[in-house]
Amino acid sequence: MWNEISSRRFNNPLFPDVDCFYLAQNYFKLFRQTIRENANFICLFRQYLKNVNYVYNDHVSSDMTKAEFRNVCKLVREKPYGFVVVDLTSNKDNGKYRIANGGPVTIITEGCFYTI
Repeated sequence: MWNEISSRRFNNPLFPDVDCFYLAQNYFKLFRQTIRENANFICLFRQYLKNVNYVYNDHVSSDMTKAEFRNVCKLVREKPYGFVVVDLTSNKDNGKYRIANGGPVTIITEGCFYTI
């Protein structure tokens, strides 16, 4: 029920200039046609492999291999509260993938890691 209410609010055309943050613990359980396909900024904390695979299939597969993405996701486990950002508004050479491990943010570009 909660997903249905949130989904209606997320897709409400009456508020076109409103930024919406949707916080969920399970990517797989989000409605695919509304929340998952309309998201443009995804923060992945420690995830089960099933969720990592869904994010990969939905948003990452055109930019890197599944093994590369899994390695990026493993890097966030090095420190508490680390996470991977997938910014769908940026291209892969301009900060689409970022790693935050409690210190400087690392940007992944063409398979290389740059810390800013």
